[in-house]
Amino acid sequence: MCRLNKIFAALLLILLTSCLRNDMDYPVVLAGITEFKVGLQKSVKIDASARTVVVDLEETADMSALDVESFVYTPGATVSREIPNVLDLTEPFKITFSYYRDYEWTISATQTIERYVNVGNQSGDASINEAGHRIVVSVLNTQSLNSVVFNSMKLGPKGSKIVSTTGYEKDGETTSVVTRNVKFPMTLSCVMDRTFDVLYKGETTTWTLTVVQYTPPVEIKSVLPWAYSIEVKGTFNGAGSPQLQYRMSGDEDWEVWEQAKVAGVGITGKITDLEDDTEYEIRIANGETISDVVTVKTDKAAQIPNSNFDDWSKSGKVWNPYPAGTTGMYDELRCWDTANAATASFLDNVTFPEENFVVKGKAVKMKSTYAAVKFAGGSIYVGDFCRLQGLGADIAWGYPFTSKPKALKGWYHYTPATVNYVDYGHDDLLGKDDIGQFQILLTDWDEQFHVLSGERVFVDFKNAPEIIAFNEVKLPRTEGDQYIEFTLPLEYRSYRTPKYIVIIVCSSFYADDYTGGVGSTLYVDELSLEYE
Repeated sequence: MCRLNKIFAALLLILLTSCLRNDMDYPVVLAGITEFKVGLQKSVKIDASARTVVVDLEETADMSALDVESFVYTPGATVSREIPNVLDLTEPFKITFSYYRDYEWTISATQTIERYVNVGNQSGDASINEAGHRIVVSVLNTQSLNSVVFNSMKLGPKGSKIVSTTGYEKDGETTSVVTRNVKFPMTLSCVMDRTFDVLYKGETTTWTLTVVQYTPPVEIKSVLPWAYSIEVKGTFNGAGSPQLQYRMSGDEDWEVWEQAKVAGVGITGKITDLEDDTEYEIRIANGETISDVVTVKTDKAAQIPNSNFDDWSKSGKVWNPYPAGTTGMYDELRCWDTANAATASFLDNVTFPEENFVVKGKAVKMKSTYAAVKFAGGSIYVGDFCRLQGLGADIAWGYPFTSKPKALKGWYHYTPATVNYVDYGHDDLLGKDDIGQFQILLTDWDEQFHVLSGERVFVDFKNAPEIIAFNEVKLPRTEGDQYIEFTLPLEYRSYRTPKYIVIIVCSSFYADDYTGGVGSTLYVDELSLEYE
């Protein structure tokens, strides 16, 4: 017995030592920059996962001497070097933050100077070589190079001035080099190259401009399919009566889209009243000259599962917004999730089905609360709740989706409480009405995006290049006791094919910052995606 007691005691000591060793591990604190601003800054992108800060500057900013107006980093962290009051970002600036571990960050800057040339009968945008200070402008073949009308031009930063232009001009039988002061609009001879002098901050830069004649082909330049329509842009040689023609693939006869618009050498049209998820052929015909045929398939007018919120299941205490027996995000019946798996274990569900106050069938009810040590908003979103992570959560956003809807439509009713919990600099909201939230976005992430609220890893809605379309709305108090119908249009930044759709609905807009009012209640019912 004594021997067994010693063995047991030894095992217990090993176990306790192991536990103590784990408890003594250094905490993981991702130290770095949380706020950064320089003078003449248009925007800034702080990427905590990549440990980068990219500042986009106004045209007039001097990248070699930027006034640092704000520099905030993780409280308690130490830095390897001080940020100077005047920062040179002609080269990336590297700095290391230490909080048990070292984290190297890179600060860099971008600056875009708008440059353009607009002339009469121009074909497309001017080709501008910034490094070589050269410009090529294409005009229609019907435009004489002896008399090109220059309507406007900008070649330097904001505040610069085009002061003079020099080129060969013909006066009777005599050809000579002439320099003229610039005042738009003005007509110039461009048979030969000519130069333009740009004055900025006392320095002059000379640009060389070439005008070439161009005969555009009868050609479809682009097609953009939607679910029930296709937008078409094309060109022709500027003569004749071009037609925009289309047919369903497999049909014999072509139809003419009579609402097509012709301007200059361009022809455009939005062919409507089509079938979704259907292949069409499109061409431009100008007399006997016919473009190549372009084949394009319209989008499927897809909906996402359970957007009427009629199907619910329960796992122990936890309400789930999907039927029982689903196997994960790629199950066709499962799309939505909540934070109930976190809150129900020590408090209660904050998102649950509503059977009485509804538009039809069942609705979803979200109620903000104080969850043990932090404020929590009631929410429902397209994605997966993965796990608790410290005081935050790991949430995978996104449902596989390849269509391009025009809007999110549905019904809601919102009763805000007074904001009584604030964090992350939202002290100004204390005592005011809470705010509800809808967000929708289409992305082409390669996989679901993991929001890590405890580590402050969120989607950069303004700047993330993977975002194809986005919009959001902040919900004020609903007057009366009836649902309000809403339509939230998607604002497209690109027309690439999406890979994921995300919809987020929350009873407290700033819940990610642990800010809101306990008791704020949001009902939502009968969501749908609208197409055209």
